[in-house]
Amino acid sequence: MRSDKAKDKAISRRQFFKGSATAGAAGLLLGPGSTALFGASQPWLPEKWDYEADVVVIGMGYAGQNAAIFSHDAGAKALIIDKAPEKYAGGNSAVSGGGMTIPNSIKGGTPYYHALSFGTSPKELCDFMAEALYKVPEQLNKLGIELRVTRDYKDDDRNYGLRILPGANHGKIYSIKPAENAPSNFGAGKQLHMALDQCVKSRGIPIQYETRAKHLIQDPVTKEIVGVIAECQGKRIYLKARRAVVMACGGYANNPDMLSSFNYPGIRIFPWGTPYNTGDGINMVSEIGAPLWHMFSVEWAGHSAKAASEHAGVSVQTSLSGSYIYVNKYGKRFMNELKINVGVFYPSR
Repeated sequence: MRSDKAKDKAISRRQFFKGSATAGAAGLLLGPGSTALFGASQPWLPEKWDYEADVVVIGMGYAGQNAAIFSHDAGAKALIIDKAPEKYAGGNSAVSGGGMTIPNSIKGGTPYYHALSFGTSPKELCDFMAEALYKVPEQLNKLGIELRVTRDYKDDDRNYGLRILPGANHGKIYSIKPAENAPSNFGAGKQLHMALDQCVKSRGIPIQYETRAKHLIQDPVTKEIVGVIAECQGKRIYLKARRAVVMACGGYANNPDMLSSFNYPGIRIFPWGTPYNTGDGINMVSEIGAPLWHMFSVEWAGHSAKAASEHAGVSVQTSLSGSYIYVNKYGKRFMNELKINVGVFYPSR
């Protein structure tokens, strides 16, 4: 992105990716090569910037938090914006189970990621994913975040689901070591988010909550992304990015129109996760001409209580233990719920 060498410490694109291995697997860095779509009568550059930073990070889940942390530690000035209120910030990360599947080696992880995409992802991308994820425990340990191994797949003799893919048994699931004083309703995902949030705040990295990114600002000549147009409390604001914009703003799971386009037309899916994942980043990169690729994936599973899920905007599930029944439109029960749930969620050895 644009630089002021007289004032700022230079950070190469290679150094940025190397220092942000955790974010690299989940965030998107936009740079030269993109094209912009703005109104013909609207100037592409604002008269005044409301905020300026070297790196503007959109979204503060794990990817966004780590991108900001490692950008700061590499000498850059970082700024995070998140459209959720502070108490709901953190995206899917803050409401996840917090488990991280990490390959035992880069060489062992590449075949697994290649198989996950049915062989459609380039090997170079799979290599990058394996390398980035392999470094996650080390990077988090450097931040003072202690992890523990909750499952080692080489000791797991169950052969089901994704475990049958090449390389699937060459990894471990890590999670943050639970804090002794953590509230009982705080799972590992929330605790890891809070630990990273402390790392962000201890570095003095500013965070703008309730700030929704709307458009990327692009130099029409160089094609560089130089900033972000966002909305905060009904007001349009402009954020200058001297070096990079990191897109870590989640997926489209809570955008019914996108769900119909990329998944099942006419079928309402109530996803897991945050209701703030509405595909804003997808719209933004589409505007500048970025091609969309592998758009089918969305996080959802199990059955939901329809009325409660419609009210919440996300999946409100009943217990997986079989404490509910399935009925058809006539109110007639038609299956043994416990049997199928045990078979799906708790495969026998």
